[in-house]
Amino acid sequence: MDTIGPNIAFGIDQEPAVALCSSQVLVEFEHSAPASSSTGPDENIMAFAGKVVDAGSAVSAFHNADRVVVFDKPSSFQQNLTATHRKIIVPSERLHIIPETMSSYVACLHAAALVQATVIIEQKLHLSFSPEQKKPHRGQVPQGRRVAIIGGETELAVALVQVLRRVSPNTRIVVFSSMDNQADLFQRTCHLVGLGASFAIDGALPDLMEHAEAMKDEAGIEVIINTVIGQPVRTDLVDVLTGPKVLVEYQSLRIPTMQSTARVGDSDFSAALYRMLAESADEFARYVQSPDRCIPQDDRM
Repeated sequence: MDTIGPNIAFGIDQEPAVALCSSQVLVEFEHSAPASSSTGPDENIMAFAGKVVDAGSAVSAFHNADRVVVFDKPSSFQQNLTATHRKIIVPSERLHIIPETMSSYVACLHAAALVQATVIIEQKLHLSFSPEQKKPHRGQVPQGRRVAIIGGETELAVALVQVLRRVSPNTRIVVFSSMDNQADLFQRTCHLVGLGASFAIDGALPDLMEHAEAMKDEAGIEVIINTVIGQPVRTDLVDVLTGPKVLVEYQSLRIPTMQSTARVGDSDFSAALYRMLAESADEFARYVQSPDRCIPQDDRM
């Protein structure tokens, strides 16, 4: 068996035996989610997901075949690589069970998006995220700054709604989503509003500003965050920017890996992100409706 670096064992013919400490869990890697378009190995990864294949003697919260997500990159932990598997030894306190209603892939994407959202809001909106911050009660009508998020179909947009609603409860959040399927658009719109968006609208409407007249209190946007890579912000939206006129293009951002890694290593920070991940899964599941409930009458077969 060859050794690659201090933390990676590589075997070709047989699975290496993995010795676990009492509080460690062995996870078979399945998915990872990047935070930018950089191509370095693991350099841009903010979260990964997998299945539990073994656990130390003191671990009771996790069992074999449990689906788990970790707010960090795989290279932060000891890894065992074979020709067919990538297994990662993770302290049990860094693992989180993936909600039953959420796929491992989506959980991984959303976990990474939550990390990115905290950095974007702190860097560009100069707001600080704290694990103690709570989502305000339903029915509270925000009256503060107005933020538009483009790309409601992305996990990053969903995460931005969740984080922004906590760090700035008085912010009015408008989300524009573009999805071909009307049932999917309906579900996503309900999902975003349920998580704290003040208003959600079909971003593909040609007469978008006429529809925006229905939200008079949202007229005039101070901040636009575009989460869609390769798609410029519509000029009719840019034209309504007022005040500080902040335009954030996600594709031009560089998420500071070292800063993010340091934060996700904090148990309170990761626990707060996980609560938002579970909230997103629960809220989304509420709006999984039969086709008759989602599809407009004229579109039904």
